Amino acid sequence: MMLALHAAFRRDLGHLARAAEGLTRRPERRAAVVRGWVAFRDELHHHHTVEDTSLWPAVRRRTSACADAEVLEAMEWEHGIVDPLVEVVDASLSAPAGAGPLDGSDLAAAVDELHQQLSHHLRHEEQDALPLALRVLTAEDWHASSATARKTKGLRTIPDFLPWLTDGRTAEESASTLALFPGPLLALNGRFFEPRYRRQDRWL
Repeated sequence: MMLALHAAFRRDLGHLARAAEGLTRRPERRAAVVRGWVAFRDELHHHHTVEDTSLWPAVRRRTSACADAEVLEAMEWEHGIVDPLVEVVDASLSAPAGAGPLDGSDLAAAVDELHQQLSHHLRHEEQDALPLALRVLTAEDWHASSATARKTKGLRTIPDFLPWLTDGRTAEESASTLALFPGPLLALNGRFFEPRYRRQDRWL
C-alpha cells in the first residue's frame, strides 16, 4: 500500500509539473487542474498525518538504535519541508486565476521545488524508513497503523480513493494493489467508483 501511494504521488507530481507550465496558455483548464490537485493534496496530507501520528511513533517504540532514530527524525524533518511547499502551491491554485500569491513562472518554480523535495523524500522513505519499519514492527503494529489510516480517512472518501490509487497503473499493478481490499468493495469500485472517476475531468 505504501508503494502504491508513492506511485500515485509521483504520477500526480508529473501532472502538476505539466499543469504549472501549461496553465498560462490554457487557463480554461484551471478547474480540471484544481480537481486533480485537491485529490493529490488531500491524500498526501492524510499519508503524512498517519505516518507522523501512528507509523513512525510505533517504529520509535520498537527500536533504540541511534541510526534508526536519525532515520525517523529525517522523515519528520522532510515532512516539515514538503508540507509548507504544498501550502504555497495550494494557495495559488485554490485562488481565482491571478489572485493567488504565485502565478506564471513563480508558480512553476514553486511546483518544481515541491517536485524535487517530495521526490527526494519518497526515495529516502523507500530506501531507509520502510525497510526499518518492516524490520521492527509486529503484525499488530501494522494492523493498528492501518486501522488509524482507515478511521481518519473515512468511508466517504473510498469512492474517489480507490480509482485515484490505481489511475495510470498497469492491469497487473492495479490487481496487486486492489487485492488488499475486500471483495465487495472491489465490486463497487468496478461497477460504480471507477466509471464515475473516469468521467471527472482532471489536470491538463
